[in-house]
Amino acid sequence: MALFRHVISGTTPGEQWSFTLHSEGNLSAGDANDALSAAITGAYSNGFATITAPDVVTTLASTATIDPATDGQLTRVEAVLSLAGTAETEMLPFQCATCITLVTAVANRHGRGRFYLPPLAAVVLDGGRLSASAVSNLDTAFTDFFDSLTTAGLEPVVRNRTGHVSTPVTEARVGDVIDTQRRRRNKLQEAFTVIAV
Repeated sequence: MALFRHVISGTTPGEQWSFTLHSEGNLSAGDANDALSAAITGAYSNGFATITAPDVVTTLASTATIDPATDGQLTRVEAVLSLAGTAETEMLPFQCATCITLVTAVANRHGRGRFYLPPLAAVVLDGGRLSASAVSNLDTAFTDFFDSLTTAGLEPVVRNRTGHVSTPVTEARVGDVIDTQRRRRNKLQEAFTVIAV
C-alpha cells in the first residue's frame, strides 16, 4: 500500500496558502492526485464556495508518494486548478484560518492531526465566531471531500513522521472559533501611515 502526502494550495491577494494531509491506498500517484482534485472540487460544489470570497482561489493539487520508512518524498505529481469562492463579501484577514481537526483511535498527541483552510468570507461571522450555517456548510463540504477520497480508494491517515507510523482517521471536526496562521501573511507588504506624536 502506498503512502501519499497531498497538498492543496492557492492564492489570496498578495499571498499564498496551502494545507496538507496524508493518505494510504493502492493507487498510483497520478490516480491519487486525480482523486484529490475531484475531492476538493466536490467540496467547492457542496458549500465551500458559498462561504469563500472570489479572491481566494485554489490553484493547485499535488500528491507525493512517501517512503514509509523515512518519510522522504519519492515522486510528485500535480494538477492545476481554478476554484474560486462565490460569497459576496470580502475575505477575512490573511491569518484567519478555520481548522479541520483529524481524530484517530489513538488517544495521544500523535493520534491527532489538523489542517487549516484558507481565509473564509466575512459572511461567516456571527458574534466573532463562525455562524451555525457556516459550520454546517463546512460539515457538508468536507464530508463530501473525505467521502470522495475514500470512495476513490484513499484512506486518510495522521502521519507521525518521528516514528514513521500512520494512524487511520476516524472522524474530522470543525469548531466555530477562527484560528490564526501567522505565517500566511509573511510576504504581505504592509503600508504604514505616520501618526504625529
